[in-house]
Formats: sequence, structure tokens, C-alpha cells
Amino acid sequence: MDKIELDNDSCKEVLLILAFCNKDIVNNIPDEIYRELVDRAALSEKNVKIDKNKKIDEQEISKNSIDYLTYLFVNYIATDKDKETINYLFDME
Repeated sequence: MDKIELDNDSCKEVLLILAFCNKDIVNNIPDEIYRELVDRAALSEKNVKIDKNKKIDEQEISKNSIDYLTYLFVNYIATDKDKETINYLFDME
């Protein structure tokens, strides 16, 4: 995956999406990464609204935020079985 550049607004979007996730899932993200998201989100002046009834691709969030959420999932949240499925899907392309 290419390097993902996150601005403060994207950090806020990611953090708000994570707020809807199960705490056990969020706890898989390293503390230093989570703290950086919190610190940078606090600098954002963007009014971010997340509708828990909409899918992620229906939310009004940036592509960078979606890319970073994917990065977090693949690297810290996904189970070995999830990773196998992801690798299989990438191999099919």
C-alpha cells in the first residue's frame, strides 16, 4: 500500500468511525497510533458527522480516511482468516 498522508480532518473522520467499533477491536490498534489520531483530530475544525445507519462507502468522508481505516484493519484488526481472504481476493485481480 502506498503511504497514506493523513491531515487533521482525516484523523477526526477515522477516530469518529472507530468510535462506532467494538472496543475490543479498537484495542488492537497500537496506543501510539491511537493517541496520534486523538491529538491530531483535536486540531481539526471540520464538523464531521457519521451516520451509524449508513455503510462506510455511503459516509461523507475522504478517500484518505477510508484508505487509513483499511490499513488499520489489515495491519492490526484482521484475523489470520481475514488476511487469507484479503490475500485471496488480491490474488484474483
